[in-house]
Amino acid sequence: MRSQAIGLAVAVVSATLFAAGYRAVLAPELELLLIQQVAERAHPGLLSLAIALGAGIAGALSLTSGADEALVGVMIAVALMPPAAAVGLGIAYVDPTLAVGAGVLVSVNLLSINVAGVATVWVRRYKPTHWYDAKEARRLTGRRLLIFGVSILILTSFLATSSLAARENAQFETEVETIADDATENLLAVEFTYEPNLLTQQPDTVTVRVYGENPPTAAALRERIRERTGVDVGVRVVTEQISRA
Repeated sequence: MRSQAIGLAVAVVSATLFAAGYRAVLAPELELLLIQQVAERAHPGLLSLAIALGAGIAGALSLTSGADEALVGVMIAVALMPPAAAVGLGIAYVDPTLAVGAGVLVSVNLLSINVAGVATVWVRRYKPTHWYDAKEARRLTGRRLLIFGVSILILTSFLATSSLAARENAQFETEVETIADDATENLLAVEFTYEPNLLTQQPDTVTVRVYGENPPTAAALRERIRERTGVDVGVRVVTEQISRA
């Protein structure tokens, strides 16, 4: 546990220093949440838990079976380093949404890896040779698994909230696209912008791109969206000129 804490601290501090230098020299106003790989760590879903559990099992099996120990490096690279780097980015750019969201993901992944690793070693019947040490090991293992499991359940509630919000946003986008398609035959695209909160993203603006004459009015589209989805968002209608030859 001490090694894990030191390793993550080094990763977060390194990412913070690098991002602070990048911000000072090259991109002082970078919108981090517009970068897909970063945004995924700001609002992680329940799939992250499954990835972390799988990584923990793979790492423990590699250590206990004499398999390629590179699996441990893969485990760390997949489950821990990306969100730890995202925490550093959030700190450097003073973005609490990113820092907190990625921090929750790091915590869930770290705990899940430990639970999966300890459980895998337990199942493979690794234990001390002396009966007294074995009894103490069982007691400590059970207590740690209980603490880790309760902590994961608490933190997973954040992931569940994020996953539910992502599903609702996907349904909202599908409904809005249907509304826009019904409103005009000259639809080009529907674009969405979101207002990030601490754990979720809320729809903020819908941009409807059309061509030709008589485009639908933004006010009418906004009212239809509000009636059918219950969400009141800003709506923009952009008319584009198309030239064909």
